[in-house]
Amino acid sequence: MGHPATRYITQLDSTTSLLRALARFLQGRDFPGLGVTPYSIPGSVAATANLLPPAVRAALYRWTGWLGGSRSETMADVRAEEISDWVVRHYPPAPTAGWPGAMLGSANGAAIHLAAALGIPWLPQTFLAPVRRSLPPDDLLGDLQWGRGPAAAIAAHNPDLCVHQMHDPVHDRQMVQRIGYFRLKRLRLGQVYQDFLVRQVRPGSTIFLVECRLPWLVTAVTDRHIFQVGGFGDAGPLEYLRGSPRVQDFLHKFDSNRLTWRVPEPTGAAPEGEWGFREELLDDVRSLAHRQGCHIRRIVFEGPDDFSPFVADLHRWWYQRRGLDSRRLLVECFALLEPYWTLRTGSVPYWLAFTSNCCAQMLDQYVRSGTPFDEIYLMLFSNGIEGIGMAAIDRWRQILNQAQSTARFIGVDEQEFPRDYASFIRYHTELKRHIPARQPLPQPLTLEEFDRFAALATDRYAVQIVQES
Repeated sequence: MGHPATRYITQLDSTTSLLRALARFLQGRDFPGLGVTPYSIPGSVAATANLLPPAVRAALYRWTGWLGGSRSETMADVRAEEISDWVVRHYPPAPTAGWPGAMLGSANGAAIHLAAALGIPWLPQTFLAPVRRSLPPDDLLGDLQWGRGPAAAIAAHNPDLCVHQMHDPVHDRQMVQRIGYFRLKRLRLGQVYQDFLVRQVRPGSTIFLVECRLPWLVTAVTDRHIFQVGGFGDAGPLEYLRGSPRVQDFLHKFDSNRLTWRVPEPTGAAPEGEWGFREELLDDVRSLAHRQGCHIRRIVFEGPDDFSPFVADLHRWWYQRRGLDSRRLLVECFALLEPYWTLRTGSVPYWLAFTSNCCAQMLDQYVRSGTPFDEIYLMLFSNGIEGIGMAAIDRWRQILNQAQSTARFIGVDEQEFPRDYASFIRYHTELKRHIPARQPLPQPLTLEEFDRFAALATDRYAVQIVQES
């Protein structure tokens, strides 16, 4: 029988996928099939999904999301400590002396690569609990009213959680027809996280806090129920709220009878639901660090991708100090990442939060600004929607072609993107096949090495490293 938390926490999401990828790395294992698809399914079999007509593929995608959701009444069973127990059970036993540190906070692929390099676990703040329901994708007001019940049920039993209900009619357009999105954010550490940090992390070590400060206009339904329209991408919150020619074109493409969305009146700004960090957690972390004699390194940035250039260049610097080639770039996307094979192939990891133009622009700037890469490999996450501001395959090809010798998509069917659902299998098998270089897993990066690089990197990145003793 599975863990009780799996009755309401999704098995495929930014948090869940990043958690599983890191946990498997700390077990000395790789991360095939996003951690949920059977490893035994070959890429050739998975590719048959792309042979189905687009409408059938879209329907299967929607109903897969529905099957992964919970019934509304299950939200009364949500327990914050149960979720934390589910998290810590992913990790292997700590080394004899304990983990050399820990990471907490926002979901972020670049931060997962830093945690893998340091050899430390990550305790996430945010979790997705999808709930089954049927609703037109553009009925945002209806979703808010429907969501009051599940959100109240969650909040009633969980004073440590804030419920961020999200409705993104662009990027999640297929899924929001069948499921409601409830992101649960921890405001307190809770007993399970505290016990893990006290018992399994070395006293006097360092706790890294990952703080994505991306703000979003939201509607406060209650003191712990927030409704968010849209999500991170090329369109900001005002475009969702006020409309634009791009919004009109998007709605027309999907045969909507609307020119814009009717949205709840915003009451203020809050950390973005999927990626943002709620700073209420800081008090508990500081208190525990003081009791344990631990140090705190706060990693503060705004956009989810802002930390990616820092972590990529940190790996490049680390490889050079170890006498390894540092001219191979592996670009990962959303839940498609492989910390194990990144280090085994000696690749420099650059993580994209999504496939939007803003993410492509940041990657393009990174590739152009430093020492050229001989090899560039690129994964792209397919969500089935040509959303507002999504970078087309030609844009990604332009970035790839800046490689000096080898440029290749990994797991991407260029003709089918962004409806290339077989990529969820192919990314792993193609990575191993197309990047033949192999290195032994290194000894973990030390805190001293991290601090030395951070000192050299002052003012070069849109990231602040704040040290608290």
